[in-house]
Amino acid sequence: MATATHIRIDRTKAVIEWQWDSVTRTLANPDPNYDPIQFTVHIDTSTDDGQYRAHFEIDIPFRFKDKPTGASVVLRINPLWIKSFCFANNHEPSGTVKEVFNSAVTFLDFELSSEITVLIPDDVQNPVSVSRGRSGQILDLLYELSRVTAFRIYIQDDFSSLDGLNCISIAAEQRQIEPFSDASYGISEMFEGNGAKPVDIPMPPPP
Repeated sequence: MATATHIRIDRTKAVIEWQWDSVTRTLANPDPNYDPIQFTVHIDTSTDDGQYRAHFEIDIPFRFKDKPTGASVVLRINPLWIKSFCFANNHEPSGTVKEVFNSAVTFLDFELSSEITVLIPDDVQNPVSVSRGRSGQILDLLYELSRVTAFRIYIQDDFSSLDGLNCISIAAEQRQIEPFSDASYGISEMFEGNGAKPVDIPMPPPP
């Protein structure tokens, strides 16, 4: 952990996986499905105070009723809530994941002490309404994701160095990881500067 490490991967294609009622659930195809789910990770271990900085964000294209194009839901993982973090690279995908990735992937396993944060554009009405059925299905999955504290993220196996991920794994165990304090990471800067707001996804209606 002595070597300073900087990792900045912006908006790489991703698939999310979790357990719900003992069933493996996957979110791989957003709405529209030609725009991929994207994962951003920034890591900086060069700080002088012994605390490492990290930023984790998942962008899911989504069609809101009052914003049917060019919008998304963002999931943010607060580094302060990470209880454990592990990963593996050169992993052969299977099932739904293989439909998105045709080569080896890296998976990142998160266990949190609190639920993930769900963010929508500030100019979208809350509670969320969808413009069509596919986004409604995604909304139901987001309800589940917003209530679990363990999940896996698959991304392309494109890390040139895994040192930063190793550092985050160790720092999470030692409670030495926190968010970036930079204003550029604030939710007021999200969605091209238009701002974001947290939402509570409602329970889906009974079938």
